[in-house]
Amino acid sequence: MTTVSSHLAIGLEYARTHDYTKAETEFDLLLLDDRTPVLGFYYRGCTRLKPNKFELAIKDFDSAILSLHLAPEYELLALYKRGFAYQKLCQFDAALDNYRQLLNRMKEKYKNDLIHKAYFSTGNVYAALNRTDCFCFVDDD
Repeated sequence: MTTVSSHLAIGLEYARTHDYTKAETEFDLLLLDDRTPVLGFYYRGCTRLKPNKFELAIKDFDSAILSLHLAPEYELLALYKRGFAYQKLCQFDAALDNYRQLLNRMKEKYKNDLIHKAYFSTGNVYAALNRTDCFCFVDDD
């Protein structure tokens, strides 16, 4: 019998080899066995981005983010990826909201490469809206 941890490991391996359909199936099985592993929601959301299943990815990221058990680093990644999914669906207000939440949380606690992606993606949304006057960079020196 396949365990929760083995579904997670198998799903991650399928994702590494770009077999997103099989990866999604493994994460589905993981969540059927046990609804508590929030990483299952996070990783299934990630695999759903690749075949452009953005609405389903958003639902998974919502479940992961709303969980009290998601580690902070995964919460930041989920916010970024959920913002990306909204952006791909041309739901720019929701995308900006996710990017702003991400940037605010990163300013509070973290400094890493993800902050550059968040600024870049936020700028892309404003450019798509032709609202370049709304986005400014904050000099944190």
